[in-house]
Amino acid sequence: MIKKLVLLNIVSALLLAVVGSASAQMLFRNKKMYGPVPGMSININIGFIDGPDASHLAEHLDYWAQQQNGSEMFNEISTSPYMQVGYEYRIAPRFFLTTKLNFSYLKAKSAGNYVKNTTIDLLINRKLEIYLLSLDFGFKHYFSKPMPRTVCPYFGVGLSPVLPMVRLNNDSYLAATREPYDNPEETISKNSLVVGAHAEFGLNYFITNRFSAGIEGRFQMCQSDFEIHDGNFDIKYAAF
Repeated sequence: MIKKLVLLNIVSALLLAVVGSASAQMLFRNKKMYGPVPGMSININIGFIDGPDASHLAEHLDYWAQQQNGSEMFNEISTSPYMQVGYEYRIAPRFFLTTKLNFSYLKAKSAGNYVKNTTIDLLINRKLEIYLLSLDFGFKHYFSKPMPRTVCPYFGVGLSPVLPMVRLNNDSYLAATREPYDNPEETISKNSLVVGAHAEFGLNYFITNRFSAGIEGRFQMCQSDFEIHDGNFDIKYAAF
């Protein structure tokens, strides 16, 4: 009888040890969720871009219209949607190599008039559209070591091959009757590949070791040539 009680106590103790060990393992797994931030990560950013400058082109179009006894007024390129998909690789506790694919859609409109071939009085409405695609290569530096449940400021710099696809669409109308006028030579498109650079700074809050939220300011430096009316004109892309 005593042997049976001893055996029962030993079995009970072993069962308790196994249950305790299993419970401790579960707590450990839950805590792992807030362990170190991974050395590789993918991020998606959605926001708005503002600042591209097409004033040189707009001034030229207005000057050209004035030479044809008319005028043209462009509004500024509006604040536009912006999307970014990126990949980061840690090379040191606070340094990451980064690769990012960026896309934005920019537009501006104008209204004006001029006399075509000294005899045809036209009203014109133009729409400038830019599909801006860029690929970033750079590095990011955190001012503090990225850790879950902390706010981490950072800055980054790098090179950016940029593919601007520029479209200048024109709708022409006879001034006397407001009827559409076929004027295809005033609709122009230009694609180019240019090398630029970028700088960025922001704040990241690491919710867990796998998810974060943040805010970022970005400055893009590049420009593209645009040919119209026998002239070469720059559109400069600089956004914050």
